[in-house]
Amino acid sequence: MKDEAEMTGMELDPIASGMSSFGPFGLPSVLGVKSIRGFSRLSVLFRSCPHFHAPSNCNRKTGSALESYEEPGFFIFLFYYDIEVPQAVLPDTVFEAVVRIPYDMQLKQVLANGKKGALNVGAVLILPERFELAPPDRISPEMKEKISNLSFQNYRPTKKNILVIGPVPGKKYSEITFPILSPDPASNKDVHILKYPIYVGGNRGRGQIYPDGNKSNNTVYNATAAGIVSKIIRKEKGGYEITITDALDGHQVVDIIPPGPELLVSEGESIKLDQPLFLLITYIY
Repeated sequence: MKDEAEMTGMELDPIASGMSSFGPFGLPSVLGVKSIRGFSRLSVLFRSCPHFHAPSNCNRKTGSALESYEEPGFFIFLFYYDIEVPQAVLPDTVFEAVVRIPYDMQLKQVLANGKKGALNVGAVLILPERFELAPPDRISPEMKEKISNLSFQNYRPTKKNILVIGPVPGKKYSEITFPILSPDPASNKDVHILKYPIYVGGNRGRGQIYPDGNKSNNTVYNATAAGIVSKIIRKEKGGYEITITDALDGHQVVDIIPPGPELLVSEGESIKLDQPLFLLITYIY
């Protein structure tokens, strides 16, 4: 297993450190670049020249998530992705944070209409406070070409250091370039020359729960009552209505399932409370 420091930290390159005392105000004369894989906590030296996609699934429901939650929370699942950032950057400078979200391009996901389609991807980038998305007039033509038509947004109006993107087509945007503007200590006394951490989260495919708490069709649906499956109706536009009848008193409960999940039960079958009725495998060849 790799040393924790190797997995989570990114120190200043020796060449940058060696040069840092020669520039005005101790500015490094070179920009070291490193790539970190997996769950990332990156430390970047901000020497007076200086270093995240959306709750859960980065769906367009992200808008609701931004309104519902003050903070994006913790990253609790480990997916395999890369982030590449400069080791050190100048103040008031635009630089790139490149997030790569690799996956098998042959994989499919279940769409909202129940059909199978290409995977979406997304990312969330949590920067140090006062680092923010670069304004369009500060972004070079070369960087704009890398960004393409991507549209980034702040997690909240008051959280300019937290950026989200997605969902976007994975085949086209498995590599996402964030244009970042570093703060300027000359104009803000709260900005200091330090090493700063960056946190990044990437996702592939749709989520199981929307920000409002409702299930998507990309999850397991369980029986809301115990009893006998007395009727299964396949709806014209996809999905099912499952009628569960209590064997003792005849009370009936109807569970409505959206298009997408695969049926696991049949009429006449005895089921338990919370028994899976439908199962959905997100990635299907």
